[in-house]
Amino acid sequence: MENKTEKGLSGKSNIKYGISVLMVEDDYINIFMMQKIFESLFDISYAKSSSEALNLLGNNTYDLVLMDINLGDDQITGVEILLKMKEDNRHAQTKIFAVTGYVMEGDREKYINIGFDEHFPKPLAKETLMAAIEKFF
Repeated sequence: MENKTEKGLSGKSNIKYGISVLMVEDDYINIFMMQKIFESLFDISYAKSSSEALNLLGNNTYDLVLMDINLGDDQITGVEILLKMKEDNRHAQTKIFAVTGYVMEGDREKYINIGFDEHFPKPLAKETLMAAIEKFF
């Protein structure tokens, strides 16, 4: 994994790893927690709905997508976004991690078999994500 530092306007380092991340999450509390934990480590963008996620994915590529499965009132689930990404060659190298409340026995295997690269329960622990990043990047 490349360790890259960029300087923000303050002159302080604001990105430690050269990984672009899209977090697809409809819960503002989870987004707030992720911002506090990961903003200084990654170039991270947020999509709060399936339409926002599809718009960002249509215009950008990311190294990693942290995908919620149930996006609240949206008609499109995280699984459907994953399947759309798999159809688009621009995202062929993108790693996609399911970050979800679906953590019953067999759920991890189910989501890996669908096509996610990894499956994590909410809330996502920093150590868990960093171990997966070390594995995949």
